[in-house]
Amino acid sequence: MAVNLAPGPFGAGGQFFTSGGVVLNAGLLYQYAAGTTTPQATYTTSAGNVQSANPVILTADGRNANEMWFTAGLADKLILTDAIGNVIGTWDNLSGINDFSALAINSEWTPTNLTPIFVNTTSFTLPGDQTGIFKTNRRVRLVETAGTVYGVVTSSTVLSSVTTVNVTIDSGGVVDSGLSVVSYGIINSVNTSMPQIITAGTQVTVTYAAGVPTINAAVTAVNGASLVLIQRIAVTAVANIDFLTGFDGTFDQEIYVVTNVVPGTADSSLSMRFSQDAGATFKSGGTDYSNNFNTVSAGANAAASAAASAITVGQNCSGTATDGGWNGEIKTYGITDTTHSKNVGIFMCNFRTAVGMQLYTNYGLFTLNTAAVNGVRFLPSAGSFLAGGSIARYGVRKA
Repeated sequence: MAVNLAPGPFGAGGQFFTSGGVVLNAGLLYQYAAGTTTPQATYTTSAGNVQSANPVILTADGRNANEMWFTAGLADKLILTDAIGNVIGTWDNLSGINDFSALAINSEWTPTNLTPIFVNTTSFTLPGDQTGIFKTNRRVRLVETAGTVYGVVTSSTVLSSVTTVNVTIDSGGVVDSGLSVVSYGIINSVNTSMPQIITAGTQVTVTYAAGVPTINAAVTAVNGASLVLIQRIAVTAVANIDFLTGFDGTFDQEIYVVTNVVPGTADSSLSMRFSQDAGATFKSGGTDYSNNFNTVSAGANAAASAAASAITVGQNCSGTATDGGWNGEIKTYGITDTTHSKNVGIFMCNFRTAVGMQLYTNYGLFTLNTAAVNGVRFLPSAGSFLAGGSIARYGVRKA
C-alpha cells in the first residue's frame, strides 16, 4: 500500500506534553478521516502493512513507540487526549509528507484547526482574533450535521478575544449546531493573489448555487470601454419586471437586451417606466414620457409622436410561445442626470399574426428631469408575461 510519513511530531519520535508542560504519559492519539469522527487506518511501517492501534497509547516519555504513516491520497484528523480522555489538541486535514495527491484534493481549503462554536443559522465563533482571515466575501467550507457545506463570509468582528463570523451558505443552506470544522478558501477577498485577467477596476460579480460559481465579468469593447452585466432576470408569469439595484452613476449608458419575452395577452405592446424613489413608485403621468417612433410592418412605415404615460419599447405581439416574443435592445442615456430629460433608444422586433414580422424603432424621453432614475420597470399593456425568455441589463463603463 502506498503510504507517506505523517507530518510533524506525529510521524516519528515526537514527544507530547500536557497543557501544563508535563510529559504526556499514556496519552491517547486517535486517528480519523479528515473532517469526520470516522476512524481511519494509519500504519507503523513504510510498506503500509502493519496497522497502528487506534488510539495509539503513548509511552511513559510521551512518545509513539512506532512511526505513523498515512495512506496516500487520504487526509486525516488526529485528536490527542490524556489518559482519561481530556482533549489536548485536534489537527484536521493533515496529509502525509510529500503526498501531492492529497494536496491536490485539499489545496483549495485551509483548515483553521480551531474549535468553532455554533451561534445561529448564519454565524459561529472562533477563539482569538480571526478577522484578518475571515474577510467579507471570502469563501468558507464547514463540516456539520448536514455534511460539508460551502458559503461566503458576510462580516466578522472580534470582542474579548472571540471572533464572530457571519456567513451566507450556498443554495439557501444554514449553519447547524453540529458544526465541527471550519476551513477557508486560499484566495483572500482583500489584496487577493488572483492574477489580473481583466482590466483593472472592472466590476466582477460571483454568485454560488450548489457550490457552482456564476461569474459576471466585463467584456472590453473596441473603444476601450467595458460592457458589464449588471443583472439578468429570467421572466416568469408576472405583470412587471423590475430592475432596482446598481443605479449608482457608474455607467454612461445602460443597455437592456430583451430575449424572447412573450406577453400573456395577445396583441399586447411592451412598455418601460422609470422610478425616482428606488421602486416605491414608477412614474405614470400622462405627460411623464414622450414617444417618437417608427414601425415597419407588412412592408409599410408608420410614424407617430406623442406624450405618454410610458415609453413604448415593443409593438403589439401575438403573445404565443410558438410565434415567439419581443427580441431586441433598449439603450438608456443619462439616467443619473438630475437636470435633463432621460433619453431612450429602442430597436425591437417581434411577430404579429395580423401583419407578420415587425421591426420597431423608437426614440423616447423621460421628461421628469429633477431627479436621477433609480428603478426601471417593463410591463405589457395588458395582463402578464408568459414564463420564459429574459431581460439582461448591461452597463457601459465610463471611459
